[in-house]
Amino acid sequence: MCGLATLVLCGPRLLLGQAPDEPWRSIDTPHFRVSFPAPLEALARRAADRAERAQLGLTGLLGWAPEGRTDLVVTDHVDISNGFANVTPWKRITIYARPPVDVETLQYFDDWMELVIAHELAHVFHLDRAGWLGRLLRSVVGRYPGAWPFFPGRSQPQWVIEGIPTLYESTLTDAGRVHGTEHEMLIRVAALEGALESLDRASGTSPNWPGGDRPYVYGSRFFDHVVERYGAEAIPEFVEAAARQVIPFRLNAAGSSAFDAPLAQVWQEWRDTTRSEAESLVERLRAEGPFSEMEAVGESRRQSYSPRVSPDGRWLVYARSDGRSDSQLRRVDLERGSEESLTRTNGIATLSWAPDGAVVFSQLEYVDPYRIRADLYEVSQDRRVRRITHGARLSHPTVHPDGRTIVAVQEGEGGNRLVRVDRSTGTVTPLSAAGPDELWTEPRFSPDGRWLAAGRWLPGARLDVVVMDGDGRVVAEATNDRARDDAPTWSADGRWLVWASDRTGIPNIVAATFDPATGQVGSPLRMTHTAGGFRYPGLAPDGQWLYVSAYHADGWRIERTAFAPEDASLASLGVRYGDGRAAAQAYGDHAAEPVGPYRALSSAWPHYWEPWYGAPLTLGGTRALGAGYGVQTGGGDVVGRHSWAAAARLQTQESRWEGAFTYSFRGLGVPVLGLGVSQTYDAGRLSALRSDSTRATLFTVERERRADVSAEIEQRRWRSVRALTLSAGWVQQQRVLLNESLEPTEEFRLRSPEQTFLEGSATLVASTARGFAFSPSAEEGVTGLVRARRRQATSLADSLSDQPGVDGSFDELIGRMRAYKGLRAPGWGNHVLAVQAAGGWADGPGADDGHFDVGDAAGTLESVSGFELFGGRPRLFPLRGYAAGVRTGSRAWSTSLEYRVPLVEVRRGLGAWPLFLDRVSASLFFDAGNAWGPSEAPFANPRQATLYSTGVELVSDWLPLWDSTLRIRSGVGVPLVEGDGARMYVRVGTAF
Repeated sequence: MCGLATLVLCGPRLLLGQAPDEPWRSIDTPHFRVSFPAPLEALARRAADRAERAQLGLTGLLGWAPEGRTDLVVTDHVDISNGFANVTPWKRITIYARPPVDVETLQYFDDWMELVIAHELAHVFHLDRAGWLGRLLRSVVGRYPGAWPFFPGRSQPQWVIEGIPTLYESTLTDAGRVHGTEHEMLIRVAALEGALESLDRASGTSPNWPGGDRPYVYGSRFFDHVVERYGAEAIPEFVEAAARQVIPFRLNAAGSSAFDAPLAQVWQEWRDTTRSEAESLVERLRAEGPFSEMEAVGESRRQSYSPRVSPDGRWLVYARSDGRSDSQLRRVDLERGSEESLTRTNGIATLSWAPDGAVVFSQLEYVDPYRIRADLYEVSQDRRVRRITHGARLSHPTVHPDGRTIVAVQEGEGGNRLVRVDRSTGTVTPLSAAGPDELWTEPRFSPDGRWLAAGRWLPGARLDVVVMDGDGRVVAEATNDRARDDAPTWSADGRWLVWASDRTGIPNIVAATFDPATGQVGSPLRMTHTAGGFRYPGLAPDGQWLYVSAYHADGWRIERTAFAPEDASLASLGVRYGDGRAAAQAYGDHAAEPVGPYRALSSAWPHYWEPWYGAPLTLGGTRALGAGYGVQTGGGDVVGRHSWAAAARLQTQESRWEGAFTYSFRGLGVPVLGLGVSQTYDAGRLSALRSDSTRATLFTVERERRADVSAEIEQRRWRSVRALTLSAGWVQQQRVLLNESLEPTEEFRLRSPEQTFLEGSATLVASTARGFAFSPSAEEGVTGLVRARRRQATSLADSLSDQPGVDGSFDELIGRMRAYKGLRAPGWGNHVLAVQAAGGWADGPGADDGHFDVGDAAGTLESVSGFELFGGRPRLFPLRGYAAGVRTGSRAWSTSLEYRVPLVEVRRGLGAWPLFLDRVSASLFFDAGNAWGPSEAPFANPRQATLYSTGVELVSDWLPLWDSTLRIRSGVGVPLVEGDGARMYVRVGTAF
C-alpha cells in the first residue's frame, strides 16, 4: 500500500474541472446537489431540471438508480465544450457551460444541456452498479476509488464505458450522436476503406484515428446494433451481468447472458452487418450519379479543417493537427505547390483572411491555472503574430472587406452571441442577443460586406444557415429543418452561398443562388456526391475550385473539386429528419428550488478507507522495524477548494504509531496553500568500537515528527508552466541506540539523541516540454527544476553545533534540466533526442557522505495503484548499469543522453480479454555521473573516477485490465568504468 511519501497521491485524484475561487452556490433537488458560480444561476436551474428528467428516464430504461444524491457541478471557466462524470469517492457530474454547437460529433442536439447531462448521468447509473460482492465490500470500506469488485463498470473497455451513455443520450432525446450522421460516417468510411476495427483494437487506446473518439463511435454504433437486433432490454441485462461477475473481465460471458451469444460473436456480427450496409449504400449512391472527383491538396492529414483561399488566389491556409507536431496554421502556395507552417496555434484554430493578406484566427490560452479563454490574433505573411483581444472569449472570426471590422462568436454563461470587434483596438460590440436558446457558429461576410451568413441553432436540433444584414437582423433562412447546416461561405461574385449539410443523410457540400440586392436565398443544390463526408467548404476567388475537408479512415484531409453549380441537383431533405421539438422544454418544478450557500463539507468528508500496510525493515538479517498495520483515507470537495489525506498505522511489534495528515486549499486560486503533519520511524545499522578493540553491531531507530506549511504560485500557459513553491517546517528527530537484540544499550551513547530543526525551501519549476499523439515520449521543449533548502538545528548545545555526525544542519541546492527535440524519420512517430543533466551541492555538518547517491535506473512512476512495481522509484541522479548508491557524497551530478526510436505498431489484444499492446519503441543511452564529499575529517569522502555507462532499452505501451496505460521499459546497462558487468532491469515509465 501507499507509503507516507505518496499519501496524497493515493487519495482521490480530484479532477480540478472548475475554478475553486469562484463565488459558488448550490441548489438541492430530490436526486441532485447542483453547485455553480453565482452568475450561472439561470443555467444551473436548467441543469437541475434536465438532471431530474434524465434521472426519471434512465430509471425507467435501466430499472435501477444509484442511491443518494449526485453532485452536479456547472462551470464556465474554460471555452471548451465538455463534461465528465465519476463515481468515486462520490458521484459527481461536471458540465462545462460552452454549448457544443461547433463540435462536429455533438452538433445534433435538441437542448445541449439535456444532451450532456443525459450522457454523464448514464455514466453514473452504469459505473455505480455493483454485484453482491461489490456491494458487500462497499458497505465495509465505503466508495473506495477502485474498479472491480467495488465498481465493476470501471473494469470494462472504454468503448463500453462511453458507448452505453452515448446510446442513452440519444434514447432520452430526439437527437444525439446515434441519431446524427457523424458517427455513422466514421464507421461507414472505416468499413469501406478496410479500417473497421476488431474487438481487441477497439478496446485499446491507440492514437490512430479516430483516437479519443474511438470509444464513443464504436461503442455507440455497436450498442445501437444490439438494441436493434436483441431489443432495448439487452443493454441493462448486459450491464447487470457484468456487474455481478465474481470472476471479472468476462465480457463474453456477460454477452452470452444478455444477448444469448458471446460478446465477440456479436461484435463480429455487427462488423459484418456494417460492411454489408456500407457496400449496399455505395451501390445505391453510385446509381444516383458519379462520385465527386477529388484532388488532394498539400500535406493535410488527421485533423485538417477550414481551407481558406487568399483574396489574390495564391495562398491556401488551413488549420491542422497531425499528431506529430504542434497544432498550426498551414500555408500552401497554390502556384508552386509548396507548403509550410504559417504559425503554430493553441489547439485547432478557426480563421479568416483579411484583405491586407493577414490571417485572423482564434485560439485558446490560459488566463490563470484554472481558466482558459479564446481570443483573436492575427498573423502576417511574414509570420508576425499580434494579439487582438484579451479574455474576450471569441471564436470563428470573419473579417469585413474593409479590413477594419471582425465579426466573431462570443461565448458566455451557457450561450453565445455574434459580436463586432474593432480589429485595431479589440473593442467588442454585441451584434445579437446572448442566451442558451439561440446559438451561432461560423459567420462569414459576403464579398461586398453587406451581408453576413452564419449557422444558427434553435431549439429542436435546428442548425440552419441564415443571412443577416449589417445590423444583425435575419433577412433570409437558407434552411429551416433538423438537418445540420453550417460553415457557410460565398462565391467571389456574391451570387452563390455555399455551406456544409448532411440533409441527404451524408455530409456533403450544398449551394444556393443568392440575390445580393434583396438577400434572398434559393433552394439548396448538392455540389458534391460522396459515400464519405465533406465539411468546411472554401471557394477560390476565380470560382474554379471548391476546397473542402474530406473525411477518410485516417482523418480529415484538404481536397478540392471543380465548382460547377450548373451541374448540381436538388439536395432534398432525408427521411431521417422528423419535425423534432418545436421549442425548448419548459422548466419543471425542480428549477424553482431555492439557492443556498455552497457547502464544501457535504462532499469533503471521508467517503472511504483502505488498509495501509508497512513492510518490516530488515538490516543485515535483523528485523529492525516490525510490520505496520493501519488505515488511510482522503477527500476533497467537488469544486476543488479543499483536498486532504490522512493515514495512521501501528507497528505492532514495538507498539509504535506512524501517521500523517496533509491538506491543500485552492480557494484563493493562486497561491495554493498547504500544510502537513506526520510522524514516521526509520532504522539504520552501524558498528562501534569497544574498549577491547572489538566491534559491536548497533542499530538506530529514528522517530521523525514534522509540521510543514507551503504556498505554491503557478503561472500556466498553453505550452508552458512555471511554479514557485515556498515551504517552511519544523522537524524533530529522536534517535534510540539498540544492541543486536534490539534492546536499549548501556554500553554506547549517542551524543545528541534528540534534535529539533527549522527547515525552509524554495522550489522553482519551469517547463515547455510536450509530446503529441504519436510521440514515444516528450519530444519538444525543455524543463527545469531548482530547489534550495536549509535545515538549521535549534536545540543543540553550543559545544555540539557544527560538529559533523552530531549537528544535522545543512544547506542544499539541487537542479535538474531536461531537453527534448523531435526528429522526422521513419517510424510510427518522430525520433527523439533527449538530454538530462542534474547536479546537487550540500554543505554543513549534516551534509555527510550519504547525502546524495548516484546509480541505478530511473523510473518516472513510483507506484501503480499504490504498489511499487519493478523498483521503479524515480531518482535524481540515475546511472544505469550500476547499483544504487555506487557513488555517494555531498556533491553529485549525472547526465544522460538518449536517442529514442519508434519501432513497431502492434495494436493487438486478446479479443474480449483485458490486455492490449499498442506500440513498441527503443532507446540507446549514454549515462555519466559521480558523487563525492565532504572533504573534512573524520568523514572525508574523496572524489573517485567518474562513472560511465551505455545500453539499450525496449519500451512497450500496454493497456492492462482495460484501465490506465502502462509503459514498461526493459533495459540493459553496461558499465564502462568499474562495475561488475551488464545489469538488466525492468522499470515503469520513460527514463525522463
